[in-house]
Amino acid sequence: MRIVAKKTLVEYGTTYADSRASVLDWYLLMKRCAADNLAELRQIFPTADLVG
Repeated sequence: MRIVAKKTLVEYGTTYADSRASVLDWYLLMKRCAADNLAELRQIFPTADLVG
């Protein structure tokens, strides 16, 4: 899976230090994620929805 705005995640983790570990965990999980569609992504995140 491709994460377009890593900089935004880093900035968020800097601004909200209490969530830094969670954001990093999510980022690393998504970097390893091989989901090709929403159905596969929902196997990891059951409540995921399309945006846009």
